[in-house]
Order: sequence, then structure tokens, then C-alpha cells
Amino acid sequence: SMTKSLQEITRNMWHLNQEKGIKSGSTLNVGLILRQRLYLACVGDSPVYLYRQGRLRLINRLHNMAYLGLERGDFTEKSVDFQLNKNRLYQYMGMKKIPDPFVGTVAFNDGDLLVAGSDGAFGSMSRSMIKELIQRDIPVLEQLIDHLFSEAQKDGETDNQTLLVCRRLAHTPHFV
Repeated sequence: SMTKSLQEITRNMWHLNQEKGIKSGSTLNVGLILRQRLYLACVGDSPVYLYRQGRLRLINRLHNMAYLGLERGDFTEKSVDFQLNKNRLYQYMGMKKIPDPFVGTVAFNDGDLLVAGSDGAFGSMSRSMIKELIQRDIPVLEQLIDHLFSEAQKDGETDNQTLLVCRRLAHTPHFV
């Protein structure tokens, strides 16, 4: 299963870190698109968004203290505490404690857009800002990547920036 695979990878990463005497960790998103479904497994704080018919939705759980506090009702996305806790992960690949990955599936229909990336790709942009950039740049997706990166950098983002953008075209052949 995807969960066991991610847990085994993190166990191996932790043992390697111990052997090398280093402290290291990473986030990981694994996705598989099969027919009209996206199967997803995630550990860490790298968001995966689905843009469908003018709506943008975060489809994975982010394993940082900000979103944990949001789920618990401790603070809102606009609060200072939320911003201060965005980089504090409680689950990541390579940690000693075996993580409990987010695993889920969602329909991936004709015209849908999948936008997945490291937290550095989005910086502290609001979901509405990300949606606005998607709507503006949807005809030329390469521009979307450039604009997301530059907006995050303008806002002071210095973390690595990795992004995957995938659009499902109508009448795409299905591979088995």
C-alpha cells in the first residue's frame, strides 16, 4: 500500500541520517492518475490543489502546526499564529517517528487542473491569490509556474521552489 511504502522510505531515511550523523528531512507527494482518478499519498507540508470549474481546493492535508491549529480551531488562516507555525512540521519524511501519511483519491475530470508543489512555490500567498493567477494564466501554463514563483519570491520566500502543473484534456486516451 502507499502508506506502508511511505513509512518504509521514511524509516530508511532516518536510519541513513543516523549513520551519516545528520539531521535531514523532506516532504513527499506521490500521485498516480489512472483513468479519471487521482490517487495521492503525502507526508509534509507540500500542497496539492485541484482547480475545477473556477474553484480551487486544497486536496491533501498539510502536516504543519499551522494547519493542525486551523483544524483544531485554535486560529484562522489570517492570524499571526497561523503564519508563525507554517514552517513547523509535525510529520515529514526522515523523522524518527513513523508518519501517518495523508492518503486519498479524487476525481480528475476533463478540464481539471492539478497544481502541486513545495511550500516554497506558493510562499505565503492566499488561496484566492493562487486562484487568481491560475485563472489569468490557464491558457499558457508555463506562465503560471513563472508567476507563482515570482509572487512567492516578491513576498520574501527563499525556500526551494518545485511545482507540477497537470491539466486533463478532453478526450485524453486512457492508458492501462
